[in-house]
Amino acid sequence: MKLSQLVPKIANGLPIKKMFNLGKILISALLVILVAFFADAIFAKDNLLIQAAVNNLAAPKMITFDDQGRMLIAESGTGGSGEAKLTRIEKSGAKTTLVAAKAFDTELPLTAVALYQGKIYLTHAGTVSLVNDDGSLTNAIEGLPGQGDYPAGQIVFKDGWMYLAVGTVTNSGVVGADNLLFGWLKNPDNKLLHDIPCTDISVTNQTFGSPETSPFAEFRVNGVKDLLGTPYCNGAILKAKPDGTGLSVYVWGLRDPAGLKLGPDNNLYVSNHGFEARGLRPIGNAWDCFYKVTEGAWYGWPDFACDEAVTDPKFLPKDQPQPQFILKNHPTEFPPQPLAKLNSLSDMAGFVFAQGNWGKPTDVLIALGSGKVIKLDTQTGKFQDLLSTSLKHPVDLTFGPDGTLYITDLGDVQLTKDGFKVGPNSGVIWKVTQNTSPAKIQISPKWLIFTLIVGLALVAAYLLRARPR
Repeated sequence: MKLSQLVPKIANGLPIKKMFNLGKILISALLVILVAFFADAIFAKDNLLIQAAVNNLAAPKMITFDDQGRMLIAESGTGGSGEAKLTRIEKSGAKTTLVAAKAFDTELPLTAVALYQGKIYLTHAGTVSLVNDDGSLTNAIEGLPGQGDYPAGQIVFKDGWMYLAVGTVTNSGVVGADNLLFGWLKNPDNKLLHDIPCTDISVTNQTFGSPETSPFAEFRVNGVKDLLGTPYCNGAILKAKPDGTGLSVYVWGLRDPAGLKLGPDNNLYVSNHGFEARGLRPIGNAWDCFYKVTEGAWYGWPDFACDEAVTDPKFLPKDQPQPQFILKNHPTEFPPQPLAKLNSLSDMAGFVFAQGNWGKPTDVLIALGSGKVIKLDTQTGKFQDLLSTSLKHPVDLTFGPDGTLYITDLGDVQLTKDGFKVGPNSGVIWKVTQNTSPAKIQISPKWLIFTLIVGLALVAAYLLRARPR
């Protein structure tokens, strides 16, 4: 019997009271459906709609798009999240692994992907590689100090040159027990790892911990005084030809240059994650700062929090001594002023300049690891919250070929006694659209199936109960 015949038959055989009760059941089912509609449509400030574009990723760090508009995802594999790999999302939505974990050997995590003249570039730990058709890698730059707290990161191509952001090995210039939490100090292969200066420096006589450790020295090694600079350094933006030759220092004195992009004026911009109150040289209340990059500049690390000296009482960490300078001489007395400062808990990460209706060309959308996206007016230094609903640990932002905004979300992040951990395959690429029709609610097939099952189950339960015994 067809459903169109069954419904009248059931209705005709039920008393008015039971019909009324059935109506209540159907209304309840309808409410369940409406709840499901709203559960699947995640709204945020300024009438934005965010939906998962790609799920089940191993701590993704960023995405880009190839010449055919297919998404390329750098899955870092950090913190126990899964295997590092370069993933391509096909037009059908299927995932293709272009580079598997074994290709990186020990040079992990995978932190960045970029496309230049049809070639795919990857940054992983202290290495920049080009991807071959068979999934193997050809190294363009290697030997950078990228196994520490903040490895080499994002790549930008400008005027035929490659620019590479490289973070520091430590929080503030001294290897300590806090680096055990990042895992690298537990590895015997990294026992000699320490920060490498980009220019010749002399450090003070100050030492830290017991046994004592000097600044810019291996763990529990003291007596270091003078060090030679090298372009194979950290806490910097480096410059090289696309094949990796001609490596030089573009700027240095950055701590964790988490985001690096070209602005509409063809200048480099960088987001810098500031000091933390941890380790043998903790520095409290330090800002995260956003800069327009000036070639040749020193941005203050390890002795300035953005443009202010760490000797200022505002940077006194709780129950710890006032930080002192560890460099005898500074390249400049006044490091460059940032365009904006954010509080120490913001966890400033990657960013993208606004396009279309997202803002003025000089506006910047910035991902904050604390769980939201903000919009910064680079002309005034003012910012506003843009999006926070449903995000876990956003680390980067990208506009797709069609102008759609994508958020790279690392996943479920926890700092445990065993170190920095990310939930297995908990990473997400979010797709964000400006919802111009707020009354139009979208529902995914999974919720449609769920609500139909719930509705039919309620009706069936009632009919079984109403059946004469």
